[in-house]
Amino acid sequence: SPASATLTEVARAAAGAAIVELPGSSSSETWTRQSVSELLSESRRAGLRLILRLAPGESPAALAARPGITVHDTIPADETDPRALVSISVAPSADAALSEALVAEGLGDALDLDAPLEPLQSAPLQPNDPYYRYQWALSRSGAGAIGAPQAWAQGTDGSRVIVAVLDTGATRNLRDLEANLLPGWDATTGRARSGDYQGHGTSVCGVIGARGNDRGGITGVCWSARILPIDVFGRGRSASQFALVRGVRYAVQQGAKVINMSLGGPGGSRSVLSELRRAAAAGVIVVAAAGNESRSNDARPSYPANYDVATLISVGATRRDGRFARLSNYGSSVDIAAPGERVVVLDRGGGGRYINGTSFSAPFVSGALALIWSDDPRRSATTVLRALLEGSSPRSALANRVSGGRMLDVEGARERLLKL
Repeated sequence: SPASATLTEVARAAAGAAIVELPGSSSSETWTRQSVSELLSESRRAGLRLILRLAPGESPAALAARPGITVHDTIPADETDPRALVSISVAPSADAALSEALVAEGLGDALDLDAPLEPLQSAPLQPNDPYYRYQWALSRSGAGAIGAPQAWAQGTDGSRVIVAVLDTGATRNLRDLEANLLPGWDATTGRARSGDYQGHGTSVCGVIGARGNDRGGITGVCWSARILPIDVFGRGRSASQFALVRGVRYAVQQGAKVINMSLGGPGGSRSVLSELRRAAAAGVIVVAAAGNESRSNDARPSYPANYDVATLISVGATRRDGRFARLSNYGSSVDIAAPGERVVVLDRGGGGRYINGTSFSAPFVSGALALIWSDDPRRSATTVLRALLEGSSPRSALANRVSGGRMLDVEGARERLLKL
């Protein structure tokens, strides 16, 4: 086979197909050649443009001056290739004249159909954990699903981001969590501490980062998240504002980029607000549960969800059918919604159980942030948060409950971050 084909040779091959090698290619790198008339016909039938490689010294402007030929774009000649490439379309009336001109006048020595290429996407990843089949929020499809398998297909490593969980601690000796937990800390005493006397913190941590595809327990959003459990309850039924301040400060000192706060109440604190603003200035995103009182947070604020902090995101709850959960607080101050009614979480024994509440909506968002931010931890908190919100799935059913009707979409957020 020749190293290249002139248009004259292409025209002579109109009656049958031939194989042409790319210059410098091996014989295995081939494609089926079409005649000029076939290319023109196919271009019109499929609505596709053509690519014409001009001979050295030939001018795209001269080609554009010919009747019936539109030049859309040009890749100019340079030191590596003396022949310019032009993207063209041809009017039916110009077919015959163009064919003759290309062959007789030697206007160009190659013509190609600009056939589209599709992205090579991986199939959604389906983990083998026994409770996964009950985790509708993480399923491949469904009105309440958050696009997790599609995001996992692009990678599951979330180990480059630390997520601090200010809660009741975490049970350490669980197969689904142990490898992902950093040493725990007690913000009520200022000392190291492991364990979870109540179970709430363990369940929150599991939603964020239970090991996936390990044939055990449940599946978390971010399978390899590095989770820093910080106990702010100290075996009590409530957390003090002082413990929150100390917990937030410790999380920032330990390098956390996401802080999950699945707690709240009507009482705000200047001290907590100031500490959260310092965390935001340090490049941290704070994820806060909107609350479970079925009321408007615009009319009756819930804290920490309603603190005015640049990188704080308030999370409401949705149901399996994608509608807003009745238990959840709502309002324009709620930034996004995520599953929070009859979701499967990890219990202290390592099994799964159904549970309700925005406490478990927030960690879906925290896990999503850990996953997408781990792609490039150098990205700023504001950029990552923007990707999460802009990549969300707007739902009409959430329009009057959540700002912008936003529903968490992990795949959408990951793709949006790539474009920012």
